[in-house]
Amino acid sequence: MLKNLITLATISILWFVGCTSSPYKMNKDGVMKDGRIAGYKWKEASPYNFSNTMQFQKQFDDVWNTTIQWLGMNNIPIKNIDKSSGFISSESFKVSDNNICDCGYHYWDKVDGTIEIKDYVVPNYSNGTTNGTFNIVVRNLTDGTVEVTVNSFYKLQYSEFVMDRTWSYERNCVSKGALELTLFKFITDK
Repeated sequence: MLKNLITLATISILWFVGCTSSPYKMNKDGVMKDGRIAGYKWKEASPYNFSNTMQFQKQFDDVWNTTIQWLGMNNIPIKNIDKSSGFISSESFKVSDNNICDCGYHYWDKVDGTIEIKDYVVPNYSNGTTNGTFNIVVRNLTDGTVEVTVNSFYKLQYSEFVMDRTWSYERNCVSKGALELTLFKFITDK
């Protein structure tokens, strides 16, 4: 009996020491010893390197009219338009092309310190919708050139059903420059 009690006590002590000395020990909030928090996380997309401004050796009216034509051909609704200031803003539009923006991705930060990518989130994410808006500024420069600047804004809205509850999220996305470049090419080719 004493031998069994000593064996049980030894196993208990070894188990306790082994569990408390693990480098991956977490407290009740999921914070690991090294300060990281384990669990399902979101990685924001990094900005893409492209120029959102281009200059053209064309007349202002030609660039302005070509820009309006491009918006119509791409089914992008206009919210505000003021030719005297050269300002155009779009209504929100649905983004369905994966080349337009990057919304980041989910990953699982495991207790053992490794990372597992869960979902690359693309604009046509199965549980959500990505919408975009942008402002275009067309202006005459002093040297006779016309400058066009496009500022894009994208947002992913999605939901997930986890642990008997629906969680709704909204994430900012970054432009990949594709939409801007198609406008610049269209103006150049006209």
